[in-house]
Amino acid sequence: MSVSQTVQLKAKHYLRIVKTDHLLWKWWLYNFMLGYHHIEEKDLADHHQCRLGTWYREVKGNPSISSLPAFQQLEEPHCRFHDIVREIYQLVRAGRQQEAEAAYLSLEDISALVLQKLDDLANCIR
Repeated sequence: MSVSQTVQLKAKHYLRIVKTDHLLWKWWLYNFMLGYHHIEEKDLADHHQCRLGTWYREVKGNPSISSLPAFQQLEEPHCRFHDIVREIYQLVRAGRQQEAEAAYLSLEDISALVLQKLDDLANCIR
């Protein structure tokens, strides 16, 4: 219930929730690859539908945030993260485990970049 009240949170605090979502999805995907977690294709949000994407779209109109370099540099890796998640999902479903594992390594790199941009952004926001 408290997460549903996030509209009232300051951007800096909201970014902490977004980071947790991001890490949680990565963990779920890894466990999906191992066969420990079930994911439906309908569960795969794109970079506009997830919590970060929703926030990003809403804040685009706020120049005090949208003008920051970290904000401007966030969309591309975030979009790429979702693309790789979908790719890994498809590879696992097709039984192509080794390819999924290789793709997961690239997901780790892009995930680190997303997290870094979120940290940079949080450090610039009051």
